[in-house]
Amino acid sequence: MALESNIQNFGEHSFIVAQDLSNLADLLRKNGKPDEAAELYAKSLDINLLIYQPNHPFIAQGRSNLAVGYRAIGKLKEAKELLESALKSDINSFGEDHPNVARRQANLAMVFSDLGKDDLAMEIMEKALKNIEQNHGREHHEFAVNIWNRGIIFFRQRVYSQAKVDFEKALKIIEKTQGMNHPHYAAIVSWLDAVNEKLGASS
Repeated sequence: MALESNIQNFGEHSFIVAQDLSNLADLLRKNGKPDEAAELYAKSLDINLLIYQPNHPFIAQGRSNLAVGYRAIGKLKEAKELLESALKSDINSFGEDHPNVARRQANLAMVFSDLGKDDLAMEIMEKALKNIEQNHGREHHEFAVNIWNRGIIFFRQRVYSQAKVDFEKALKIIEKTQGMNHPHYAAIVSWLDAVNEKLGASS
């Protein structure tokens, strides 16, 4: 196993091992093992904190990764604090228009939405989308994902007509850039079905 080999070759507190742990955490999270993923994200961050200064971009990335892991297991307060720290660090390192800043903003917006603070979530998501559009354009996968996320916020606010617009827009981009077999395509279709049901019930 690459992780075991790298521990032997570089030591358990090396950047390479931290990266291996983060990559393994990504895989576990995508395969439905969020608790194990969060544990490995935390270990990866702890290693990098031994190597780098707290304001280093790798630390911001590690905090963001751990926040995603914590969100998946419902640790929303901890996720919010990690993302706020990562966002502040990335703004200081790269400026407000950097793609990393947009990613932190988008993730933070969804955590606020999970916490029931949808107005604040929408405000932050709009900033993220503006940033993503400036960096990647409106036909990029990342733009589509966060149009979808904005649709989820609209859905939670019961603004179903606008949620439908966003889901349809995101679906069109995903189909064009990733194809209909991409997992995001099926997920957005499910949200679109849900919003159509709501709109049908209210008509």
